Amino acid sequence: MKQNSFKFNLARIELVPAILLLISCFPLFSADIKKPSPNLTAILQKNLFFSPLETKKDTEQLPVFITSIKEPEPLDKTYSLSGTFVFTDEPEKNTAVLIENSSKKIIFLKNGDIINGNRVISIEDNGVLFQSGFGEKFLLTQSGIKALVPQPKRFYFRVNLKSAIQYLTMKPDVVYSIKFSHVDSPSGFKVQEIEPQSIFESAGLGLNDVITQINDKVLQSPDDAMSAYIDILKSGKKIALVKAIRDKKLVELVYFLE
Repeated sequence: MKQNSFKFNLARIELVPAILLLISCFPLFSADIKKPSPNLTAILQKNLFFSPLETKKDTEQLPVFITSIKEPEPLDKTYSLSGTFVFTDEPEKNTAVLIENSSKKIIFLKNGDIINGNRVISIEDNGVLFQSGFGEKFLLTQSGIKALVPQPKRFYFRVNLKSAIQYLTMKPDVVYSIKFSHVDSPSGFKVQEIEPQSIFESAGLGLNDVITQINDKVLQSPDDAMSAYIDILKSGKKIALVKAIRDKKLVELVYFLE
């Protein structure tokens, strides 16, 4: 039983960088336990991202590691599409010609190229199909951007991973300021309790939110949340997208990881 308890706390703390990486990995545990394990600080010092951190005095100010930011400018605010060259028999030669709005510099793009975090999916006569860093596909035409599907309301955040782990080292009991429960419809994890002004509120979560997806991983069990977390670690992605249902509408929380 003691060994199982240690594994439980290890998963809990190494997933707290879920706010660092993807806040919704927290459904992997229950928040019923109110007293932190004495192993928490030691586990944090063996975190996955950095060498052991310096010990900080309790009187030092806790680092701010997550901040709300404005929506990034869409691609057509920086670049305009001048035209495309399409070769029907040799699609690998397809080329898009973009002009930087401020400098008027000409840029040539091919399939797979990345610009401002957006990857070229295909180049067609009517425009260039892009995929953003968090999976959204859109078409850049000579008249601007055309969304392929209606877009949900999005909230954007910047997360400093090293500061986050420093915060958790200094204040490990913060992991108990939120509680989730699994629900079936929609399938996901519902925020049952959340402390006002906690880091979870700072990360965009709210009471009764149902977290349904992390990047491409639909959450049907705690294992799905762990899998999404591991995928981000392995891929080195700098963006995490969390989908949630709020007041019966889809919202998306986008985290830019530093």
